[in-house]
Amino acid sequence: MKRKWSGLLLATWLLAACGDSEAVSSSYTEQMEMIDVTFLTPLEVPVGDVTLSVALTQAEDIVEDADSVVFEVWQAGKSTESIHIDAQYVEDGIYEVAHTFDEAGIYYMFAHTTARGLHVMPKQQIIVGDVDLQSANVDDNYTGSMTERK
Repeated sequence: MKRKWSGLLLATWLLAACGDSEAVSSSYTEQMEMIDVTFLTPLEVPVGDVTLSVALTQAEDIVEDADSVVFEVWQAGKSTESIHIDAQYVEDGIYEVAHTFDEAGIYYMFAHTTARGLHVMPKQQIIVGDVDLQSANVDDNYTGSMTERK
Protein backbone atom coordinates (compact mmCIF):
# COMPACT_ATOMS: atom_id res chain seq x y z
CA MET A 1 0.00 0.00 0.00
CA LYS A 2 2.88 2.31 0.81
CA ARG A 3 4.29 1.71 -2.68
CA LYS A 4 1.03 2.77 -4.33
CA TRP A 5 0.96 6.01 -2.30
CA SER A 6 4.65 6.66 -2.95
CA GLY A 7 4.17 6.06 -6.67
CA LEU A 8 1.09 8.29 -6.76
CA LEU A 9 2.87 11.07 -4.87
CA LEU A 10 5.90 10.81 -7.15
CA ALA A 11 3.72 10.95 -10.29
CA THR A 12 1.80 13.96 -8.92
CA TRP A 13 5.04 15.74 -8.03
CA LEU A 14 6.52 15.10 -11.51
CA LEU A 15 3.38 16.36 -13.27
CA ALA A 16 3.33 19.48 -11.11
CA ALA A 17 7.03 20.12 -11.76
CA CYS A 18 6.56 19.76 -15.53
CA GLY A 19 3.62 22.15 -15.50
CA ASP A 20 5.57 24.79 -13.57
CA SER A 21 8.55 24.32 -15.85
CA GLU A 22 6.47 25.18 -18.92
CA ALA A 23 5.05 28.28 -17.22
CA VAL A 24 8.52 29.44 -16.23
CA SER A 25 9.88 28.67 -19.69
CA SER A 26 7.08 30.65 -21.36
CA SER A 27 7.63 33.61 -19.02
CA TYR A 28 11.39 33.46 -19.62
CA THR A 29 10.88 33.46 -23.40
CA GLU A 30 8.65 36.52 -23.18
CA GLN A 31 11.19 38.36 -21.04
CA MET A 32 14.06 37.49 -23.39
CA GLU A 33 12.37 38.98 -26.46
CA MET A 34 14.91 41.34 -28.08
CA ILE A 35 14.90 45.03 -27.25
CA ASP A 36 14.33 46.97 -30.47
CA VAL A 37 16.20 50.28 -30.61
CA THR A 38 14.96 52.70 -33.28
CA PHE A 39 17.09 55.77 -33.92
CA LEU A 40 15.06 58.97 -34.12
CA THR A 41 18.10 61.20 -34.72
CA PRO A 42 18.18 62.19 -38.39
CA LEU A 43 20.99 60.80 -40.56
CA GLU A 44 21.97 64.34 -41.53
CA VAL A 45 22.10 67.18 -38.99
CA PRO A 46 23.55 70.71 -38.92
CA VAL A 47 26.68 71.70 -37.02
CA GLY A 48 25.56 72.81 -33.56
CA ASP A 49 22.99 71.57 -31.06
CA VAL A 50 21.26 68.29 -31.90
CA THR A 51 19.00 65.95 -29.95
CA LEU A 52 20.26 62.36 -29.93
CA SER A 53 17.23 60.15 -29.56
CA VAL A 54 16.05 56.54 -29.66
CA ALA A 55 12.75 54.74 -29.11
CA LEU A 56 12.78 51.40 -27.27
CA THR A 57 10.29 48.57 -27.66
CA GLN A 58 10.20 44.91 -26.75
CA ALA A 59 7.84 42.88 -28.91
CA GLU A 60 5.00 45.41 -29.11
CA ASP A 61 5.55 46.92 -25.65
CA ILE A 62 7.06 50.36 -25.07
CA VAL A 63 10.13 50.12 -22.83
CA GLU A 64 9.82 52.75 -20.11
CA ASP A 65 12.07 50.99 -17.59
CA ALA A 66 15.48 50.75 -19.27
CA ASP A 67 18.35 50.46 -16.80
CA SER A 68 20.45 52.74 -18.98
CA VAL A 69 20.73 54.26 -22.43
CA VAL A 70 24.16 55.74 -23.12
CA PHE A 71 25.09 57.35 -26.43
CA GLU A 72 28.71 56.87 -27.48
CA VAL A 73 29.63 59.43 -30.13
CA TRP A 74 32.82 59.88 -32.16
CA GLN A 75 34.00 61.44 -35.38
CA ALA A 76 35.08 59.05 -38.14
CA GLY A 77 38.71 58.06 -37.69
CA LYS A 78 38.74 59.17 -34.06
CA SER A 79 37.03 56.29 -32.25
CA THR A 80 39.55 56.49 -29.41
CA GLU A 81 38.22 59.99 -28.68
CA SER A 82 34.59 58.89 -28.25
CA ILE A 83 32.44 60.45 -25.57
CA HIS A 84 29.67 58.77 -23.55
CA ILE A 85 26.48 60.67 -22.77
CA ASP A 86 23.69 59.34 -20.52
CA ALA A 87 20.26 59.69 -22.10
CA GLN A 88 17.13 60.45 -20.08
CA TYR A 89 13.69 58.91 -20.43
CA VAL A 90 11.24 61.36 -22.00
CA GLU A 91 7.99 59.49 -22.76
CA ASP A 92 6.52 56.67 -24.86
CA GLY A 93 9.77 54.66 -24.81
CA ILE A 94 11.84 57.62 -26.05
CA TYR A 95 15.25 58.34 -24.51
CA GLU A 96 17.21 61.42 -25.51
CA VAL A 97 19.97 63.89 -24.73
CA ALA A 98 21.17 67.19 -26.18
CA HIS A 99 24.60 67.15 -27.86
CA THR A 100 26.62 69.79 -29.69
CA PHE A 101 28.57 68.90 -32.83
CA ASP A 102 31.31 71.53 -33.10
CA GLU A 103 32.48 70.73 -36.63
CA ALA A 104 31.24 69.18 -39.84
CA GLY A 105 32.13 65.57 -40.55
CA ILE A 106 30.96 62.01 -40.46
CA TYR A 107 30.16 60.79 -36.96
CA TYR A 108 29.03 57.51 -35.48
CA MET A 109 26.83 56.82 -32.52
CA PHE A 110 26.28 53.66 -30.49
CA ALA A 111 23.14 53.53 -28.38
CA HIS A 112 24.36 51.30 -25.53
CA THR A 113 21.02 50.08 -24.18
CA THR A 114 20.50 47.93 -21.11
CA ALA A 115 16.92 46.93 -20.38
CA ARG A 116 15.08 43.94 -18.96
CA GLY A 117 18.23 41.86 -18.59
CA LEU A 118 19.47 42.50 -22.13
CA HIS A 119 22.19 44.73 -23.58
CA VAL A 120 22.06 45.87 -27.20
CA MET A 121 24.22 48.46 -28.92
CA PRO A 122 23.09 49.41 -32.40
CA LYS A 123 25.15 51.90 -34.37
CA GLN A 124 24.12 54.84 -36.54
CA GLN A 125 26.11 57.02 -38.89
CA ILE A 126 25.42 60.78 -38.76
CA ILE A 127 26.55 63.32 -41.34
CA VAL A 128 27.07 66.65 -39.62
CA GLY A 129 27.04 69.83 -41.69
CA ASP A 130 28.30 70.15 -45.25
CA VAL A 131 30.56 67.15 -45.94
CA ASP A 132 32.28 66.13 -49.17
CA LEU A 133 31.45 62.42 -49.05
CA GLN A 134 34.01 61.61 -51.77
CA SER A 135 36.96 62.68 -49.63
CA ALA A 136 35.44 62.23 -46.16
CA ASN A 137 37.14 60.10 -43.53
CA VAL A 138 34.95 57.02 -43.03
CA ASP A 139 35.17 54.53 -40.16
CA ASP A 140 36.36 51.22 -41.61
CA ASN A 141 34.47 49.35 -38.89
CA TYR A 142 31.09 50.84 -39.76
CA THR A 143 28.81 47.99 -40.80
CA GLY A 144 25.94 50.12 -42.12
CA SER A 145 25.71 51.75 -45.50
CA MET A 146 27.03 55.18 -46.37
CA THR A 147 24.35 57.84 -46.55
CA GLU A 148 24.17 59.40 -49.98
CA ARG A 149 23.41 63.06 -50.50
CA LYS A 150 21.49 64.12 -53.54
